[in-house]
Amino acid sequence: MPEIRRLFLNHMPMGHFTKFNIIYDKAYWLEEGLSGELTSNGGKTFVPGISAGPLGIVFDATTDNGVPALVGFIAAKNGVEWNEVDREVRKRAVLEDLAKAFGPWALNPVLYTEKNWSEEPYAGGCPVAYNVPGVAFSFKSFREPHGRVFWAGTESATKWAGYISGGIQAGERAAAEVIHNLFPG
Repeated sequence: MPEIRRLFLNHMPMGHFTKFNIIYDKAYWLEEGLSGELTSNGGKTFVPGISAGPLGIVFDATTDNGVPALVGFIAAKNGVEWNEVDREVRKRAVLEDLAKAFGPWALNPVLYTEKNWSEEPYAGGCPVAYNVPGVAFSFKSFREPHGRVFWAGTESATKWAGYISGGIQAGERAAAEVIHNLFPG
């Protein structure tokens, strides 16, 4: 890998998300006319050493076969702080904050699971890598091929970098570059 490419990638840390999925016996939020969506800066918490509550964003994640569920994220600094807390304390805080927002039924899930994406050896975080200041200016050629190697990772997308749409766009761009390289004109 060319040094400029390696330097570029070393200056793109991943974001920090801990994702939780919570299954309930029924979609209480829908019965109450709620969407199941919530956006929060965390709010106050009474857990020592933690600066804000765990919730960042929550969505209705009811499956296509009707399993009622909520999915949410403990993000950024909150995620880093909350991952230093015992899992059961973190779970209780998530459920209590959901109960404040939606109602007491939120305290009694059928199943609670969570995933700290920063522990993933091949991803290293979630949801996307981001450029530290100066990277986009300093490494303008990160899409340029290196010999017969063409870059198609989502971080090389010109739109929606870091997401599946960006990955598809980057793949299509790289494929067009390969075709042009094989059959100029």
